[in-house]
Amino acid sequence: MKINKRSLIRVVTSIVLLGSCSFVWAKYNEFVIYNDIDNIGTMNEAEKAHFFENIYPTAEQISDYLRDATILFSYNRARSGAPARSYENEIIYLDTDRHYYEWRASGKNEFDSGSWSIHDRFMISNFRGTRKYQRVQVFCRHDKYLLPQYQTDNCRIADGLVRLLSRGYDQVYEYRKGNAFGISEGTELPFIIPRDSTASFESFLALYRSSTK
Repeated sequence: MKINKRSLIRVVTSIVLLGSCSFVWAKYNEFVIYNDIDNIGTMNEAEKAHFFENIYPTAEQISDYLRDATILFSYNRARSGAPARSYENEIIYLDTDRHYYEWRASGKNEFDSGSWSIHDRFMISNFRGTRKYQRVQVFCRHDKYLLPQYQTDNCRIADGLVRLLSRGYDQVYEYRKGNAFGISEGTELPFIIPRDSTASFESFLALYRSSTK
């Protein structure tokens, strides 16, 4: 069977172009976020409009906020109506080199550490027939002790500064600049984080001072 050279060139060219277009489309979607606000069922109209007009923090604002900062948050893990209270109380310190160190209460202090990063993305938002184009940052936490395939859920769009490390619960959230508890990779907290009450910076600092005397 004789193959026409021109036909073969056309077929090969079409395959190459199709492959190139698929690659470009995949790369385009990798860096573009589509935000269809109309279909967010958990928000009312006023909340959707506010979400559409949100001004997202820049990479510089995120870095300034997180670098060399201690964050404390606390929430009740017990089910609604349960007689006993069990609090998830956590301390996170983020150093100047984008590492984080985290302690949380679970009978004894549990330690975790890793790094964080931010990635520039282009977002297209749709709301009531209006389209908005803007650049946003995606904030990611990379757990040192977690396998790579489980890291994907640790990324979120940075729609604000305070919510970057929030778990989304009704929680106490406190922020202070600096390393309030002298935390680093090789150190341990000199006190046990309580589980039976809501945490606060003042209560934890009191425990810290009394345990380091």
